[in-house]
Parts: sequence; structure tokens; C-alpha cells
Amino acid sequence: MRIKAFAANLCEDGGMILSDMSTPLQAPTPRRGLRLAALLPREHGSWALVAEPLVLAMLAAPSWRGTALGAAGVALFLMRRPWQVVQGAGNDGRRETAGCALVVLGLFSVASATFAMSGAEMGLLGPGIVAAVAAAVFLWFDRQREARAVLAECAGATTFAAWAVAMVVLAGGDDVLPCALAVGGFAVARALTSILTVRAYVRRRKGQSTPVAFPLIVAAGLFVAALAAAGLLDTWVPAAWLTLFLVRTLWLLGPWAPSWPARRIGWMEAVLGLLACVTTGPSLS
Repeated sequence: MRIKAFAANLCEDGGMILSDMSTPLQAPTPRRGLRLAALLPREHGSWALVAEPLVLAMLAAPSWRGTALGAAGVALFLMRRPWQVVQGAGNDGRRETAGCALVVLGLFSVASATFAMSGAEMGLLGPGIVAAVAAAVFLWFDRQREARAVLAECAGATTFAAWAVAMVVLAGGDDVLPCALAVGGFAVARALTSILTVRAYVRRRKGQSTPVAFPLIVAAGLFVAALAAAGLLDTWVPAAWLTLFLVRTLWLLGPWAPSWPARRIGWMEAVLGLLACVTTGPSLS
């Protein structure tokens, strides 16, 4: 369809001349490309599962080398989405942008890890092996497009819990082993109770059958373990938080569970996790 546009021009004698310009109206050509925000991980819950153990470790045993290792871990976490875009079909500007982000994040991760690992202790061998095995399990699920499977999420959380243990080991100190074990144990306990509880709650809200007893047993077992460890750590803060997590699980999976959407539950978990790490970390130092 042609749209006639009339332009009025003034003549020298003050008259009006109407000109008919019959030109087709063309839609603007969309720009091809990829915004940097689109390169961020889509799973919002994964941000909390990655950030919490790293924050916990930095507060429990602050050090420059530990912070550098944590930064390398964040960079590796952010590389997943650009890698998926690069491996996708097509050959447009999106892959180019993702490739540039992948290179920048990779170089940053290598530089941070190199600084952190300079003169590294043998104590890093244990958490390094655990992190490598757990990461391999997650990547296998991710390659099968099953990154949201329960085992995949637990493996991802275990990866960064072991990463946090390595951060504490790099800080050194006389009581580094009890502190590292406490950080790793609390990070795993926090992540597992959150993953199992939220998954069971969401499935029940959708009318799907789910074994409620399993997350309850895990939460109760971790609570008992925290009480036993409290005497060794001279602090009851981790046990207090795991008690709260147990109450949270009983509330969300009991007959009095609220009718909340998954997004609200996710925000609640993120706030609880952040508060737990901010208060537990200093108590373990």
C-alpha cells in the first residue's frame, strides 16, 4: 500500500506548491545482535546457589587469594550462557558478541585463578577433586539439556561449595581445616535443603505427585549434624540457621503451605540464603 505524503513548500511569491511524493513506507530494518543482558544465566535461582558459598567463604576467611579464586569461579559461571550461544545454530552477530564475551571471561578467569593458585598448598587437592567431579556431572546433564534435573542442580551446588572450601584453604591460618569443613558443610546443607524443598513445593502446586518425606528427612538430618558440629566450632549460628531451614521446609510442605508463586518462593530463598551467609561467615572465622 502506498501512502501519499504531501509537502508544502513556499514559493518566492508567497504561494503554496503541493508536491505528491508517492513512495512506499518501509519498515525499519531490525538490528541483529545480542544484548549483553541476554548472555547472563537464565536460571535466577542459580545466582544464589553460586553467590552464597563464595560470600560465606570470603566472610569466614577473607584473603586476596581467596577472593581472586572466587572471582574466577564467578567468571566460569558466567561463561556457560555465551558458550551455549556460540554452539548454537546460525552465523550472525549474536555468536560474535557471545564469542567476545567468552574470550573476555575466560582470560579473566585464568588470570584470577593464576594469581590465587600461586604457591598453592596441597590442601587444595581435596576440594579441587570434589569440584571437578561435581562440575563434570553437571556438565553432562547440561549437555543432555537436563540442567534443571535434581541431580544436576545438586551437583552444581556441590561444585561451588567445594570452591568455597578451596577459598578458605587459600586464606591459611591455624584453624583452617575446621573452618573449611564448616564452610563446605554449611554451604552444601543450605543448598540441598533449598533445592529439594523448593522443587517439592513447586511440583505440589502444579498438582504433581512428589515424595515430601525425602526433603524433610534431609533437612532433619542436616539439622542434627549441625547440632553435633556446633560443639566443635564454638558457635551455634550454623545450627540456628539450619533449624530455621527445617521449619521452612515443614511450613512449605505441610498442610499450611501458602499459595505463593514460584518467583516469590525464589526471592524468599535468596533473602534467607544471603542473611544466613552474612551472619554465619563471621561466626566461623
